[in-house]
Amino acid sequence: MRYQAGSKLIKNYKLVCYIINNLILNSMQMYKNKVELSKINLKKIILVMKMSVFLAVFGCCICFASNSYSQTTVLSLNVRNMTIKEVFSEIEKNSEYIFFYYDGILDLDRKVTINMRNQKIDAILDKLFENTNNEYEISDRQIVISRREVQVSPTPPATPIVEEQPGITITGTVNDRKGQPLPGASVAIKGTSQ
Repeated sequence: MRYQAGSKLIKNYKLVCYIINNLILNSMQMYKNKVELSKINLKKIILVMKMSVFLAVFGCCICFASNSYSQTTVLSLNVRNMTIKEVFSEIEKNSEYIFFYYDGILDLDRKVTINMRNQKIDAILDKLFENTNNEYEISDRQIVISRREVQVSPTPPATPIVEEQPGITITGTVNDRKGQPLPGASVAIKGTSQ
């Protein structure tokens, strides 16, 4: 499978080189009267451009093809009645992983028994945190422990129960502090739209 990807890469590289060659030759023919370049300089420029494209494509392929530590490392863990903190220390001692967590997020004194051979770290952590409200995130050699967010279903807002009373008509005048009537003033019942 890697050989096929490499052959596709070579085909794409040849296509890019062909396009660049045509662009350079066309641009050189347009400016032939203004700039005189010898064939040696033109060949050098084309060679440098081909090498630059090849190195750029090759570099990008190498960047995307690398595996991280957490994808390739397998561990064996055999612990009996050990606390979570001791299990973390055991994993850190036998690997290059480092654990990060806030105090109070997990029960460090909870005792566990785990017997796993040649397993990836996520399988071990799944077993370690089963039936808890903790989750983890692995970023290469760093493992961050957090509390699982609880999904709360939205509840509709409570509607106040208003008892309707028989209609009472209130009449009068609204006055300011000086005793003068306020024009356009209205009165509403508190807690209602009436």
